[in-house]
Amino acid sequence: MGLGAADQLLRAGYEVILFEADKKLGGLAGMTILGGFQIEKHYHFVYWGDEKNIQNFFITNGAGGTINWRTLKNALWYQGKLQSIDNPVAILLSSMFKVTDKINFIKAFFKIHLTKKKDLAGIRAIDWLKKTFSSRLYHILWEPLLNMKFQEDKETLAADWIFTRLKYHTASKRPFNFGLTFGFITDTYQPLFEKITERITQQGRVHTGTPVKRIQIENGYVTAIKTPTGLCVVEPTEPVLSCVPLPILSQILSGAPQAVSKMLALYQMLDVIDICFLADRSISPYFWINIGDDQAPFTVVIEFSRLTGTERFGGKHLIYLSRYHKKTNNEQAERSDEAIKDIYFQYLKKIFPCFNEKSVIAWQVTKSQNAAPSFFEDYIHNLPPRHFSEIENLYIGSASHIYPLDRGTGNSIRIGADLVQRYIQETTVRNQ
Repeated sequence: MGLGAADQLLRAGYEVILFEADKKLGGLAGMTILGGFQIEKHYHFVYWGDEKNIQNFFITNGAGGTINWRTLKNALWYQGKLQSIDNPVAILLSSMFKVTDKINFIKAFFKIHLTKKKDLAGIRAIDWLKKTFSSRLYHILWEPLLNMKFQEDKETLAADWIFTRLKYHTASKRPFNFGLTFGFITDTYQPLFEKITERITQQGRVHTGTPVKRIQIENGYVTAIKTPTGLCVVEPTEPVLSCVPLPILSQILSGAPQAVSKMLALYQMLDVIDICFLADRSISPYFWINIGDDQAPFTVVIEFSRLTGTERFGGKHLIYLSRYHKKTNNEQAERSDEAIKDIYFQYLKKIFPCFNEKSVIAWQVTKSQNAAPSFFEDYIHNLPPRHFSEIENLYIGSASHIYPLDRGTGNSIRIGADLVQRYIQETTVRNQ
């Protein structure tokens, strides 16, 4: 998102100063090295129909951006069984579901197609899922996933968010294909990060490994930005674009009006822990496996090389195990990487008894704070503003603004670009 905003500012002729807390640009889409191969810290894929923002971003920066598509099988792990659930035929043939479950499942596909997002404002996800799928299917399919990701916050989770996620998934279902179609960037995101960094350094400065500690507000304007390396003075005519999570912004704003601080305090974020590993063999025929057991240490198994192919990793198979956590209930984050690996792998053997740790060539644990918003009931009527009138030169973009869409890379790029366009439009109006 920050890179999307920086890109638009550069194109509008502004000098850009970019502060990034991490040592590398890219945020959650950033890259790391595993077993000698360049991989994403957290898995990313492209939904069918969501590729436009990403491709345009790559193309306009001369960084390639070819997207390849594959139709892949996905499954649910529930009560000791793996079951494909990504097409009606698989559901009808399943021994996991009763006849009434199968009928309700098929009905749900049509209900989702006919539902209008505007009709879900103020409705809880739990209530809508039970009404759409049935109470029994809610307890089998959805309750474990919501318990694991949102814990007690699932009670106030908004229906329009989960509905939009389902619409994205069903849109990835291509006619006559028994699976879901997802895309991936052929050359990874690294060439894009390098191109934008080069452009910023030509028209400004990039400060990586430099977290912003304080944004000073005086008389309705940002007047200074404090970092560990010093103080950056900001003139009233200079825009400050914040793309950090809203809880972080609320902590670093100094001198902000009480109404602004109170508004930012509404928005909470989830942390994520991923373990990714390279193995000399595949663990399953599925790309994506949801875990229907709220006692499991992770919520999803993703064999990412099913999407990208193994050629990128020297013939090895890349697998991610992932789980989101609330900050107030995150015992895993306190554990060592080795302990997390042991816990995750122990449960993986429960799903795949043939899994052998000797097949693992390299592994890595990535813990990221403020990785995803926790969307509360009636969120659609409480969207965070992009610009507080009380702070003239501060503009705000975050994952919380993407609602009710998923916080994918394409949507993040769009929010960053929209933020700049809003600033330019408002500045033009003020100067007339």
